[in-house]
Amino acid sequence: MFWWFERKGELLRVEVLQVSEQLFELRTIAADGTETLETFTNAQDLAKRQEEVIAKIAKDGWSGPHGWII
Repeated sequence: MFWWFERKGELLRVEVLQVSEQLFELRTIAADGTETLETFTNAQDLAKRQEEVIAKIAKDGWSGPHGWII
């Protein structure tokens, strides 16, 4: 899944990927291309962290998600 957020003409992307049956990735790609990667061994921890990340993005003034969610 991908989420796009916009702030002052810049885009930030959040990605969630299931790598294997028990390995998940949460990746944030900043407008300047900087990537942050977190890995999880269960979907519950991933979902909790995903909510925290999206809440922080909104608090920091980003609007969204925008565009297609895949």
